[in-house]
Amino acid sequence: MTKAGRISVKIVLAAVSVCIFVSLCSAAEQKRSFVPSEPVMHVNSVKKGMKGYLKTVLSGKKITKHSVLIEGIIKRKTSPKELILIKITDKKLLDAGGAAAGMSGSPVYVNGKLIGAFAYGWSFADKRLGLVTPIDEMCRSMDWQDFVPSFIRVKEEDDKDFMAVDNRTPEKFANLPGENESELETIPERDPHPPVYIEDFEEIKENTIRPPFLLIDDELSYDIQTLKNAKLVPLSFALQADGFGESSLKRLENKLGTLIIPLAAASDSESGVKLNSRLQPGSAMGVVLAWGDITLGGIGTLTSVDRDGRFLAFGHPMLRRGSVAMPLTESEIIRIIPNMQQAFKLGSIGAINGMVTQDRPEAIGGWFGKLPPSVSYDVLVHALDNSRLKAKRFRTIVDPYMAPEIGQEAVLSILQNEWARGGEGTLMLRFGVNGGGLKEPWERRDIFYSRENALEAIEKEMKLLTEIFALNKFEEINPLGIEVEALLTRIPRVAFVDSLKIIDEKEFYSPGDVIELEATIRPWRKEPVVKKISLRVPKKAVGMCEIDVRAGGIEPQKESAVLLGLNQITSLESLLKELSVQETNNMLIAEIGGPEMPEKKKKKHESTVGKMDKKHRTDDDDKDGGEEDDDGANREIDMEDDDDTAKMDKIPKFLTETRLMSEIQKERIEEGSLRILDTNYYMDGILRKFIKIKKSGKEGLEELQEFLEMIEKAVKEEAKSSGSANESAGSPSESAAKYFKSASRELLKK
Repeated sequence: MTKAGRISVKIVLAAVSVCIFVSLCSAAEQKRSFVPSEPVMHVNSVKKGMKGYLKTVLSGKKITKHSVLIEGIIKRKTSPKELILIKITDKKLLDAGGAAAGMSGSPVYVNGKLIGAFAYGWSFADKRLGLVTPIDEMCRSMDWQDFVPSFIRVKEEDDKDFMAVDNRTPEKFANLPGENESELETIPERDPHPPVYIEDFEEIKENTIRPPFLLIDDELSYDIQTLKNAKLVPLSFALQADGFGESSLKRLENKLGTLIIPLAAASDSESGVKLNSRLQPGSAMGVVLAWGDITLGGIGTLTSVDRDGRFLAFGHPMLRRGSVAMPLTESEIIRIIPNMQQAFKLGSIGAINGMVTQDRPEAIGGWFGKLPPSVSYDVLVHALDNSRLKAKRFRTIVDPYMAPEIGQEAVLSILQNEWARGGEGTLMLRFGVNGGGLKEPWERRDIFYSRENALEAIEKEMKLLTEIFALNKFEEINPLGIEVEALLTRIPRVAFVDSLKIIDEKEFYSPGDVIELEATIRPWRKEPVVKKISLRVPKKAVGMCEIDVRAGGIEPQKESAVLLGLNQITSLESLLKELSVQETNNMLIAEIGGPEMPEKKKKKHESTVGKMDKKHRTDDDDKDGGEEDDDGANREIDMEDDDDTAKMDKIPKFLTETRLMSEIQKERIEEGSLRILDTNYYMDGILRKFIKIKKSGKEGLEELQEFLEMIEKAVKEEAKSSGSANESAGSPSESAAKYFKSASRELLKK
């Protein structure tokens, strides 16, 4: 073979090798169907009267077998499509409480083959009976694609097809159902058949199986009304929690839509992570939403594993969240707790040894040896009344819609537990955020006070901040870390604005003048403190100015441009900037402001020749019926304005202000009309002073006259809108307008 031939063969072999490698990689990336590692019996082979057993844990971690009897098959229209009715015949299991919450997922075998997971029971019913989700249907829950959040921030690609939905491009949207009228005519009417539970009942009747909840005595017959009132519930219908307060649990129950039992044993924080640990079918397991010094999760039983390191469990959904990323943990059962409605397994959460990735109607499933990302919380509590300092740490799942609710309730519960009391008090809070996507850590400090419940005062703040960082529309913050530091005391750490004085007060002030103030602040049951503050009169001020010294949060400045739709916050950086300038309760704010004259329009100037031409054009227009003469149009010198600009000048200023609050605040601080002071107290109260503004010269008098006309017009419009002919009995805004009016008249006289 020639040298050239050998080179050609090498190239061909290399190309074939690349193709094989790519094919293998593609095959590895494809999601394989779940195939249990144990022999299985399909549901169509399961018959009434067959005997079998289930495997579960009644105490500790020991897996035990318990005999069952197959009673029949129930077909349904909802998922799971088929359920296997079984009857527990094992005396030990029945003595322990029978079908119990936490037993869901317990694998059931017939002739040594897996038929499915013990998953459902009936509330207030015979505890010997339950329903098994067939393994065939459970395996289908793993056919969905996993969507696991990354541990670090990943920039997502732009959605290039976003606008295609509106354009209805032929390539992608030509065959949408319902586009043609003929297709619309074939849509069937709403199904007139009775609800599913009646259809389930008919299936039971056809299979000569009496309703299971009535099989307390084999001779009893069914009653249709009892059937309708019975509630089919998953055997793991409840979550278990540790470290949460009662009020927090109630709010979480409403949010998550499930019962939460505040009886979970504390998690073993030293267990940590054991990714090499593998559970066997029948083992007790846990799925957690929060872990560490706070625990929230469900306990169930593992059903099956496959050769790829995946698992199936429960035989029903946990929270119906679809694709998820929740920690799978080891679990230890303390004992089964009897209950009139349904017994349940009480257990503790152990080490994390995997990740749940699917939460589907037929089952939950996931992977051993994989660790999900999480949101970390560090909470430091100072109970000042007894000099107690405590640090708590916990983590939650990464779920922008559910995790913030869990996180905020966990923080509130920690504060309540460590303060060891409720009711009135003061809470000083530092809320910090760090993580991928932030140029630097962000934090907010505030003080809250309540005469009734100090912790309730921060609920709104915690909810707002946790949701903003989880759900902001700009960038994912990943990994996300939240730090909360709280100082709690029963003492009202409140300070009041007691008095306000203008030093060396004058009768008139000019724009740009500096005004010296003395504000007296009185802390609760302490000696007053005098604070000197300087403010500068705005350059465009006219008539009167109002000086306010107030507590933060009283009549705060708002994002008017955003509220009116004149501007928008367009980046995460801008969002944090606007959050940073929001007023807090510990601020003492001094500001001066009042009416401002709008910028004067420059009038149109005409040359002498232009005026003469205009007169001639007017005369000619009268003769010719108003026809315009273009010859002299350019003789008029338009220095600035036209009709459109004139109309714009009539728009109120607040409708033309497009700046965000941070920009306005910065400008006012720089010009000296706004001063913001941080204190260590919850500030309360507001005091006002009014000063008269007088500009020197003829221009000042003209502005004042225009201002007076504006005030008179406002008084008339207010009186008209209020429907009152008597101005002296008008509304508060009318009285204020008249005050400015009378004060301005005094300035005109002088």
